[in-house]
Amino acid sequence: MTQPPHDGTHPQSGNGPPPGYHQYGQGGWQSGYPQGAQFPGVPQGDYPLDPAQQQMGEQPLSPSEEQGWGVAAHLGGLLVSFLVPLAIWLIFRRRSRLINDHGRTAVNWELTLLLFYVVGVVLAIIGYISLFGAVISGNDPGAGTAFGLVGIWALVIVGFIVLWLLNLVLSIIGALRAYRRQQFSYWAIPFIRS
Repeated sequence: MTQPPHDGTHPQSGNGPPPGYHQYGQGGWQSGYPQGAQFPGVPQGDYPLDPAQQQMGEQPLSPSEEQGWGVAAHLGGLLVSFLVPLAIWLIFRRRSRLINDHGRTAVNWELTLLLFYVVGVVLAIIGYISLFGAVISGNDPGAGTAFGLVGIWALVIVGFIVLWLLNLVLSIIGALRAYRRQQFSYWAIPFIRS
């Protein structure tokens, strides 16, 4: 979009700012995202565009930006755990209700997964220390103990795979819901509340 003239008129409408701009200062124009019906192709979903956000100090995100960052908050957790959703939520939460809800939900989910992963690693370490500590001290742990600890390791590994697949599926569903501007929540511990 080209910049409008700075003389207070617009060639297509005569006077006033063109769509998507509002006047500031003496004769200057500032880009602003129009709200509401100006975005006919944007699904409204559970997050209709809010004209009250224009009154805030920060410029609200456009619907396409909201959708893009909402998708990134959900899918970013697949790459770098909770860091990507946390960064997106902290940066854009005041500029968009959709990002506030979806970002917070994604952060809570990734922190819940991280907690499960830490518990699994602790169980595997305890099993490792128990089995090999008994061998090093000269005590025979016995076949039952060894198979039991190998079973714990197998459960931990299978649990990690199941959690990763669950994260993959739910992150994709969350990204689709964010793109459609619909609410979504994971089965997560609410570390961050609204």
